[in-house]
Amino acid sequence: MTVLIIYTIANLCYCAGYAVRDILWLRILLLVAGLCEIPYFLFQSEPLINAVGWTSLFVLINGVNLVLLVRERRPVDLSEELQRLRILVFRSLTPRELLRLSDLATWKEAEPGTKLVGDGDMLNHLILIYTGRCDVLQNGEAVAQLRDGQFVGEMSYVRRGVAQGDVVVVGDAPVRYLEWEREPLDKFLQKYPDLASVMFVILGTDLADKLTGN
Repeated sequence: MTVLIIYTIANLCYCAGYAVRDILWLRILLLVAGLCEIPYFLFQSEPLINAVGWTSLFVLINGVNLVLLVRERRPVDLSEELQRLRILVFRSLTPRELLRLSDLATWKEAEPGTKLVGDGDMLNHLILIYTGRCDVLQNGEAVAQLRDGQFVGEMSYVRRGVAQGDVVVVGDAPVRYLEWEREPLDKFLQKYPDLASVMFVILGTDLADKLTGN
């Protein structure tokens, strides 16, 4: 009778698992269901060893994924720099997504007068200004100015084309910026397609703001 109750609990967990939408609860319910099924299979008049083996494997896989999921959802403490970066640019990313993205970037600094991008350069990296100002020059004339939280050459990067102008650091202070190399960034975005979609929206918004003068 007790074994039958345990088996009923297992099936109720499966039913609940089909109803929930949160993957964490789904993992928990499947794990409990599997753990309840094992004694049911063992205490039959003739133990169902094959079923016990497969169910144990399912429990192990679910348990490992549950641990990984819990670790994934642990709160993330962002540094002051990343908190500011999130406010400036990446509001639509979760703290953990931003942390992953920033881990791929290299923090750099350029003095006034430095050319970050040259006219006709093939851009194999993506630049995001953290602090400072840059002028976009075409035929030696300044046609736009880039400031904190704006990307440099994002259209050329996305289209895999060449830069249409020079980007030069201006002002009295150096520019501090993040730089992502194309290959590791592309691989990262392929691995996380949802994040890639958000990233392209961010790049599109940045370009639209520049075109409208915001």
